[in-house]
This record gives sequence, structure tokens and C-alpha cells, in this order.
Amino acid sequence: MTTHPCGCVTAPHPEWGVTHAVSKCDFHVQYLAAQPTGEAYYRTLGIFDEAGGVRHAEYVAELESALGAKFPPPVPTWNGRPAAEAIEVGCGVSPYVRAVEAGGYRYTGVEPDGWAAMRTLIEGTARTSAITGPFEGRDWADNTFGLVVSAHCAEHVPDAPGMLAEFRRMLVPGGHLVLVVPDDTDLTNPDHRWFFSAATLARTLVRVGFEVTRLAPRRVVAHELFLYCLARKPAPCRQ
Repeated sequence: MTTHPCGCVTAPHPEWGVTHAVSKCDFHVQYLAAQPTGEAYYRTLGIFDEAGGVRHAEYVAELESALGAKFPPPVPTWNGRPAAEAIEVGCGVSPYVRAVEAGGYRYTGVEPDGWAAMRTLIEGTARTSAITGPFEGRDWADNTFGLVVSAHCAEHVPDAPGMLAEFRRMLVPGGHLVLVVPDDTDLTNPDHRWFFSAATLARTLVRVGFEVTRLAPRRVVAHELFLYCLARKPAPCRQ
């Protein structure tokens, strides 16, 4: 267990080995509480261009470059039909919604910020739906989705490994996970509860039952690497 100069405390999780926040210092708690929400927050992230449009092409190009591929197409289920449902957890103002739909999916975004969820709905098509609220795995049945997308979400939640396990449960056999998290060396980041490295992310995904297809770091911003990951829920062998 490490107590940092500011007063934040971090430690490797006893079960998963991933560094996580045991407690946050008062300064960082207050700092986080003072951050803007809604449109004001998302305009600080650089996701919009000068005309106010979402930088879809730029974000998708970064993702595809890191993964070496576009979003995987829907896989056939045991009844021969494609698993064409996709969910993006913590979608924010999603730069990926159009690319996911262009890949052959019906898109559902889940996002606690109501303004961001509505903007994602606007950015999509008639096949887009968006839910305002926190992600709750129990709301979704087993073997529902052909694709789960989650970018810059897992580091914020109380139980990141548990959420990854829920993603696997929700995917159909052979379905894919596209995941983006920081390769986090700033262990006092006020907004992060989990601090993954490439090694601990890969181990966690394998432990919850994924096959990791690709995991690539990219320095998209100056102060941290991002980890882009493509993983797959194994399909059982046919008898």
C-alpha cells in the first residue's frame, strides 16, 4: 500500500493485482466535485472540431490504427443469424457510434451524463438508442451482444474487473470487446479508481475469460499512453 504526498492511497488489488485507489485525498475529492458536467465538460476534451462537430474520423482512425482493423463484423450465432446488437458502455459523446453502425450493428449507448447520451443519439441514425444512467450488468441478459465497446470508462468504475466479466457474459460466443483505457502512471489522478498497465489489463481479461487478440499502446496525448485492446469471447467447439 502506498500513501502519496497528497494523501491519496493506492495498492495492488489483493485478488486482481491491478493497482487501484484505496482512498482519495480531500484535495482531489474536492477537485473532482468541482469539475463541469454536460456540454461544458465535453468541450474541454477536444472531441469537437471548430464548427462544433464531433471528430468521428480522427478518433476512429486512431482506434483502427492501434487495432490494425475496423470494428469486427457481427458473428453468426448458433441459429445462423448474425449477432447484430452492439453496446457502448460509458459512451460519453461517442465518436464511434457511426463506425459501429457502419459495421452492421444496431447501437445502444449507456452513459450517466444525460447531455452526452442525447448528443450520441443525435450523432447516430434511426438504429441508435441511448440510455441515461450507470451501467448495471444485471440489466442485460447473457449472450445478447455481438460487440461491446468501452472507451475511457473502466478506470472510473468501482469494480473494473467485475465490469469486464459482465461484458464477457453479455457477449455471444465469438463476440468481440473493443476496450480503451489509459496506461496509467499517475496514481493520484483524481478521476481514476483503477490504474492498468498493458500486462495487468491482459492478465485481467484472460482471467475473466477473454482471448486477447490485440493490445497496443498509443500516445495520443502528451501526458499518458492509451491502451487499445481487441478481445474475443471464445466460442465453444461444435460436437
